[in-house]
Amino acid sequence: SVWTNAKAAGKQPFPRSYHTATELNGKIYIYGGKDENGNPTDTTLYLLNTAGLKSWNIPKTTGVAPTVRSGHTANMVEKKMYVFGGYGDKFMNDHFVLNCGTLAWSKPRISGQPPLPRAHHSATAVGKAIFIFGGNYLTKPFNDMHVWETNSNRFRAVATSGDVPSPRYSHVAEVVGKNIFVFGGTDGKQAFNDVYVFNTETSVWSRPAMNGSSPPRVGASSFVQNKHIVIFGGDTMGNPDNSAVAIDTESMSIVQCVPAAGSNGKLPPAREGAVTCYTSKKIVYLLGGRSSNPDDAIPLFTLTPSSLNYTATENCEYDGSVAPTASAPAASAPAPVAAKPATPAPAVEAKKEEPSGHDDELLRLKANLDALKQKRDLVAKRNQEEKTARAADSADIQKLTSEVGSLKASLESAESKCATAEKARHVLEAKCADLQASLKNATSEAQRVKELETKLAALQEQQKIIAEMKQTIQQLQNSSSDASALESNIQSYKDDLSEAKVTIEERESKIRSLKESLEQKEKAVTQLKEDAASFKKVIDENKSGLRDTESSLASLKDTVATLEKQKAKLEEQITELKAQIESLKAERDEAIANKDKEIAKLKAEIEHMMLEKVKQGGEEMSKLQEEFEQKFKDAENERTRLQQESSAKAERYEEEIAKLNKSVSSSASELDELQKKCDTTSNELRTVTSQKDALTEEISSLQAKVSGLESEIESKEAAAKELQEKYDEQHTTVAQLTSKVTSLQEQLAQANSAASKNSQANAEEQKLVAELESKVSALESELKVSHGKEEGLTTRITSLEALVSELESSGSNDDEMNALIGQIEELQNKEATYTAEIEELNAQIAAMEESYQNNEDINNLNDEIVRLNDELQEVGSELEREKEKNEKLEKDLSKAAAAGSSGSGGDTSGLSSKVKEQEEEIERLENEVEQWMVASEQLQKIGEDAVAEITSEADRLRQELATWQQTAEEQIKRRRDAEAELLNSESKLNELDSMVRRLLG
Repeated sequence: SVWTNAKAAGKQPFPRSYHTATELNGKIYIYGGKDENGNPTDTTLYLLNTAGLKSWNIPKTTGVAPTVRSGHTANMVEKKMYVFGGYGDKFMNDHFVLNCGTLAWSKPRISGQPPLPRAHHSATAVGKAIFIFGGNYLTKPFNDMHVWETNSNRFRAVATSGDVPSPRYSHVAEVVGKNIFVFGGTDGKQAFNDVYVFNTETSVWSRPAMNGSSPPRVGASSFVQNKHIVIFGGDTMGNPDNSAVAIDTESMSIVQCVPAAGSNGKLPPAREGAVTCYTSKKIVYLLGGRSSNPDDAIPLFTLTPSSLNYTATENCEYDGSVAPTASAPAASAPAPVAAKPATPAPAVEAKKEEPSGHDDELLRLKANLDALKQKRDLVAKRNQEEKTARAADSADIQKLTSEVGSLKASLESAESKCATAEKARHVLEAKCADLQASLKNATSEAQRVKELETKLAALQEQQKIIAEMKQTIQQLQNSSSDASALESNIQSYKDDLSEAKVTIEERESKIRSLKESLEQKEKAVTQLKEDAASFKKVIDENKSGLRDTESSLASLKDTVATLEKQKAKLEEQITELKAQIESLKAERDEAIANKDKEIAKLKAEIEHMMLEKVKQGGEEMSKLQEEFEQKFKDAENERTRLQQESSAKAERYEEEIAKLNKSVSSSASELDELQKKCDTTSNELRTVTSQKDALTEEISSLQAKVSGLESEIESKEAAAKELQEKYDEQHTTVAQLTSKVTSLQEQLAQANSAASKNSQANAEEQKLVAELESKVSALESELKVSHGKEEGLTTRITSLEALVSELESSGSNDDEMNALIGQIEELQNKEATYTAEIEELNAQIAAMEESYQNNEDINNLNDEIVRLNDELQEVGSELEREKEKNEKLEKDLSKAAAAGSSGSGGDTSGLSSKVKEQEEEIERLENEVEQWMVASEQLQKIGEDAVAEITSEADRLRQELATWQQTAEEQIKRRRDAEAELLNSESKLNELDSMVRRLLG
């Protein structure tokens, strides 16, 4: 048989129409649609198992399913069902994917720009790409082509060329090879029966010259069998149809589908909005649809395509008595394909036998009059439907207004968070300045290390003197066996020592009187002891001078603290100026808000004037509209001027902040000078210490000479061994200090290099932050402009709707009504555009806010700020530590005064401790600088990403605005054409009425 009424067990999902049905492995997936009353059904997924006994079931799905909708599309690509668009409580352009293996819904992240919201479009799968064409949003049809690339989850607009179809929806689209064939549909004013072909490889449209034709069809269903595209049902001339035609894609002709010889069965009832599904078993399933007779709504039929034959058709002629619907052209009006000469003329009214005589002429005129009245009733019905749609749109506008209010609150929250981020940036800048100051301190420490190197050189000179003394003691040891040799050695020793030279020369002639010489030596020793006592007094006086120097150093430190307090006061002044800048910004925003109120008031006044002038003609309305646009531009210019003035004030405040920053820098230079004075005082302290060391060395030298003359050779040998051991220790210590000083110099060079890089990174970061702030300000301004436009449009729509109600109650003509309706639709389109802009801007701000909240790098920076604050407190105690170091050095000097050789060892130990501390300090500063550089690079990357994203979004908004403007102009033109056609019909109706009255009278 051809068609069979199929039955399936289980709960069936019907009645429903304009749903989707996709097949995979013998299972048909049904989703969405609307019921017999035109309301969306539910979000339940139904499954028809066609294997064996047919059965319906409702599988359990996971994930978030699409919302209720009808007029959407669903395509099966690699065991996944891709759903796009449709209409529920609003027109949508969202996307969902069902994994048919796991029955899990998902909404993958999409790149690219998706198509505008739409329903009743077509979606055709070619390989892994889904081609989306046409559809409608409210009363606006589309003829654009988009591609959903499923392998990369990307939407892409296709730049087409050739003979592009007119905008349409509820059409048929099937793929054969590399070509997509489009048939029929409607633009809301007339139905189509034309055929277009789209080449998916070249993106070129063509309109082949077809042999044969079919009545215009809206909401038909279709499937592909070999080279034929079979089209069933749909709305033809205002009524559902149950005939079937086919497009022969090889001969480019429209043929009639007839049962094969010997087949039986009856045709399914006429229906529209049904879905056909061609399964892998070569069986076609016809599911659902809407019929004019509810008793004929048999939901499920099957068809064996092999039982169909195809015969050539003439150009279709159908009965003109069939009343057209709002979506189809009038019976006597030409179909849109008539504009193309290459295509056969579409259906025309069938010829009837004309009656003769006066009565027959009267009957013919009455029939024409009835047809025109029926057309008028249909137009009135369409106007009523449009009015209902406008009421629904008004509810949507109110909903959007509330959403805009919530978005404004979100924007204010985002602005506050941006201000918090700006404060954090200022804190980071302050920390950077602290790091630079620490590096300067490290440089001063490096100078101290150089001074220590000089002191090490002096210690080496002392070691040379000790070596000479050891050599002299060795010579004395060799003279123990011979008295004459002893006298010779004594004479050579006297020659070496200038203070004892004269005494030794006198003893050369008095060797035998050694006892007397010894007594003289004892006197000399006594004198040396007295000299040593005087030297100790000098040392005590030097200690008093050291204490005075320390008091002057403490005074200098107090001065440094005072200057630091002054620096803190200057920073407080900077903070106050920044607060004034924030206040200035608030005043600017308030002035802009006042200006917006003035603009709204101006709009209300103009709307009131329009209400008074509305009956004076379209020309006066046009003048008022031009005046309104001019005043609106003037108000916008005034608003721009206020913004520029506030920006100029902000720049002046920034200049004052820069001056204060220079003052802070000057204070910092004064601090550096005081630090230099502190260093100079420390150098003087070292000079006194060196003098003290020289005196100590003289005392040690005299004591050594006395010991050499009075002590025995055994004690001299012990002293020589002790000096040798100390010399070895000092030599080792000096070598270690030399290597550490070299390492310190290398680390200092690295720290200076890192500081230079850090300074450059700070400059780049400040530049990027400034650019980011300017972009955010531009977005805020653009968002406020959009808010103002939206409020003005909402007010204007409300007033125009009130005017429409007033004109309806007063019985005004259809011209005025249609003109006002056209204005309302235009304003609603503009409002939708502005609402989309606001949503995009708020999405950008929300993304920036989320990046500030969730960015782990910024959180790490905040932790680093806390750690730097803790270390800043440690820097405050640095002067105290320096004082402790000086005290320790003084103790080492005291030890040197007690014993010259051991004093050298004490100094070496102090130097080693100080060098170790400097190493730790420089290492800490290097770590801080490295961490700051990493944070700066991360912040720079965040700024670059935000700038790129904002620039891309601004370009997209400009392009979208241009598209909406072009669309609005096209819609106005079509509306005017429809008004002219309606006026023409009304005039013809009046003429016929007058003719009938004359004939009857």
